[in-house]
Amino acid sequence: MVKSKFFKIFFSATALIVLGFIVGMIFASDSHFLLEIEEPQSTEAVFQHDELNYESEIYWFRKAAEEGCYRAQNSLGFRYLRGDGVPQDYEQATYWFRKGAEQGFYSAQNNLGVRYLRGESVPQDYAQAVYLFRKAAEQGCFHAQNNLGVRYLNGEGVPQDYEQAVYWIRKGAEQEYFRAQNNLGVRYLNGEGVPQDYSRAAFWFSKAALQGCYRAKTSLGWFSLNGRGDVPQDYERAVFWFRRAAEQGFYRAQNNLGVRYLNGGGVPQDYEQAAYWLRKSAEQGYSRAQYNLGILHSRLEENAYGYSN
Repeated sequence: MVKSKFFKIFFSATALIVLGFIVGMIFASDSHFLLEIEEPQSTEAVFQHDELNYESEIYWFRKAAEEGCYRAQNSLGFRYLRGDGVPQDYEQATYWFRKGAEQGFYSAQNNLGVRYLRGESVPQDYAQAVYLFRKAAEQGCFHAQNNLGVRYLNGEGVPQDYEQAVYWIRKGAEQEYFRAQNNLGVRYLNGEGVPQDYSRAAFWFSKAALQGCYRAKTSLGWFSLNGRGDVPQDYERAVFWFRRAAEQGFYRAQNNLGVRYLNGGGVPQDYEQAAYWLRKSAEQGYSRAQYNLGILHSRLEENAYGYSN
């Protein structure tokens, strides 16, 4: 009986530790500044929990964090960051990320770096963000490798250095991190830190697109539209990629798909579909889509009244 009770307690504790490890790894992928085509982005995983699960998780994360478990400290910090199961509190998020970072946990170092990058509950400090990203990147954290590469790309906290940007972004890309793969594709597309090479750009965009990266899908659509590198010109294939990205809500892809319907390239000309996709993009504030909607209405008026513009 005593032995049976011991094993129940042992396996329950083990399960909690494993859960904490897994969630800590998942949370490490959240709330990082990430450059894709042009601007930094943050990525957020979507979790579904009922109130009871949140209460239980917070209870056990806090217990473990107070005992010094760095993964639990990172996970608790993320809960405060998102306001999941606790009131959103950036100061508490930073407090717990710092606790984990001080123990050398790469995910907490990266997450604390993002706080300094954004200036949330701490003064904005690019140099401190770079310091933390570097510590995490040197431990192999692919999010931090990408983040550090972007800092070199933008000259934030370090002198702008495209070669160093490519060095760190490549490290993340080689670990199959889709955002780093997309970023590396952009470097080859623009010839920044590497010789311009459309074939290599398409290679990295393809790897990122297959993992669901909507920006990479949009880039592959552009390659198919124009015929670049090893990608032959193929309007139907361009529409395929634009549609995949547009369905994920990406405003540039929605605009591009709308233009295909507007002009009839890769799909039959269809003003109704053009209006549908251009409006989706325009409602997100994209000026090109707003302009293209104006062109569409001009065409409709021309057809209706014989006007010319």
